[in-house]
Amino acid sequence: MGDIRAMITTIICDTLQISPATLAATQNLRQLEKVDSINLVRVMARIEDHFDIELDDDLVFEVTTLDELVSAVGQLAAGHSVRAVQAP
Repeated sequence: MGDIRAMITTIICDTLQISPATLAATQNLRQLEKVDSINLVRVMARIEDHFDIELDDDLVFEVTTLDELVSAVGQLAAGHSVRAVQAP
């Protein structure tokens, strides 16, 4: 998953124009500088295009950290389905 992490990090940092040093694995992605709904959609669209996957809308809003995003993309890229965690 190192290659997936590296590419997702690059996509996030390029889209938001931030340094990779500011992106921690467990940091809430929505708290990054320059994150708004438009940039979040841009990041997700670039990830979908690069990995030739489709991220479920619920999953996009459920995933909060780089680790969670890398895991979900890795599973989808491997052909597995990934569902957002349903609230109790």
